[in-house]
Amino acid sequence: MKSDKVIERVELTKDQAWIRGFNTSIYKHILPYIKRRSILDAGCGNGLFEVICLDLNIKKIDAFDISASALLNARKLVENKSSKIMFGRKDFNQEGFKKSAYDIAVSTEVIEHLTNYQFYLGNLYRALKQGGKLFLSTPNKNVSPELNRYHVQEFSFQEMMTNLESANFKVIKTYGIAPNNLSNFVTKFVSGWVIYLVKKLPGYEWLISRFFQFKTSSPENSSTILYVAKK
Repeated sequence: MKSDKVIERVELTKDQAWIRGFNTSIYKHILPYIKRRSILDAGCGNGLFEVICLDLNIKKIDAFDISASALLNARKLVENKSSKIMFGRKDFNQEGFKKSAYDIAVSTEVIEHLTNYQFYLGNLYRALKQGGKLFLSTPNKNVSPELNRYHVQEFSFQEMMTNLESANFKVIKTYGIAPNNLSNFVTKFVSGWVIYLVKKLPGYEWLISRFFQFKTSSPENSSTILYVAKK
């Protein structure tokens, strides 16, 4: 995981409505648990989760990322809007977090970018208070057609279950996050040039929000899996 070389990030810009929708579909499973909680966001990127949390009654969020430019963007989005959100820079392959400091740890689409993922999981476990919950999402390698060029490695459903259990977590729930049928059709049969041109249309945001929502599906058969684990 190399600083600003990791460019597979959510941007709060018009032409990333689809990937914003993907992340929001993950966050909807997390938000019911964060009221009045202390939260670790391990891999905050450009701060989409923090923006969503601005209007929620959280205790605090400590948000970390390796990218200086992503952190700069994230700070701009919440600057002077909340004193409960702090940003910091860390390399998760070799740096840890405060011990027993958080009720909730959030890791969305991060672990597949790391070379030392066992170290990362161990630090997430230590960062949580006893009884604290981890929400970790990552691609399902058995469903992905090929390894994403930004990923160091991907995991099957059972491999990540084993990794979490090896880090002493108890997995209490899993969700499958998958594109809807129309998204799958477009991905398979519509030219990349057509998709590029559609992104430039004034109604692109509405089109995505109306017809290309993500669905919750069987974890083993979904392209992305969200694990809920307890310390």
